[in-house]
Amino acid sequence: MRSWSCLVEIADPNLPVNVLKGVGPSLQEKFARLGIFRILDLLLHLPSRYQDRSRVVELRALRAEQEALVTGQIVDIQIAYGQRRSLLVTIEDQSGFLGLRFFHFSGNQSAAFKVGLWVQCFGQARFGRDGLEMAH
Repeated sequence: MRSWSCLVEIADPNLPVNVLKGVGPSLQEKFARLGIFRILDLLLHLPSRYQDRSRVVELRALRAEQEALVTGQIVDIQIAYGQRRSLLVTIEDQSGFLGLRFFHFSGNQSAAFKVGLWVQCFGQARFGRDGLEMAH
């Protein structure tokens, strides 16, 4: 028979968070910085923002500083050398183009991108040298 004693022990939402398994002094200190001292505080702690990764935005509708999910077909792949080496991948959909910039990549990762391949990306659009881009 399963013991439910642990549920009874934490049934009082006013108990301190350190009664929870896995909450030691270090995690308790991090919770305190967020204003979380009781179990109730933890239960009522809500995310500070929400990212909608369910709606695909057409490339022509994408604006600078907007976080969005985009889908496009790869039309160009280049490795650019400047202050930092970067992999530049250009995608397009029926409405426009977008550049994807990867700063930290390996040979295997760059080989995974092929012209004609469809990709889906989420990130914040910003103005780059050749128009809007998403950087990793």
